Amino acid sequence: MKPLGVSVLTSLNEKNIKNMGFNMQISELVKTLCMSAKQNNIDGVVSSAIEVPEIKRNFGEDFITVTPGIRVQQKNDDQSRVATLEDAIKNGSDYIVLGREITASENISKMIKKVESYII
Repeated sequence: MKPLGVSVLTSLNEKNIKNMGFNMQISELVKTLCMSAKQNNIDGVVSSAIEVPEIKRNFGEDFITVTPGIRVQQKNDDQSRVATLEDAIKNGSDYIVLGREITASENISKMIKKVESYII
């Protein structure tokens, strides 16, 4: 088993971060949190796929990234920092989380096959 930390939730945007009292950009906060995780022997983080290239560049390819908020096609919903499945793969995400993209699909089997076509 490998311990993982959570960086910045995909539902949060820059305004939310400021309202929480952080005086930095999301990218800076993610870097700060990843640094703390790495220093405390945490094997990786849950983060937006948007931040993955920077995380890998700063903390190494072996630093695990789990990316929620993944969509097969770009959609606007309650998540602020989402990525398409294709972008998550290109950005180097180690693990992807597809929740409602599958569970809210009209044809779950068809959606799973579509997802598989990207990753297999």
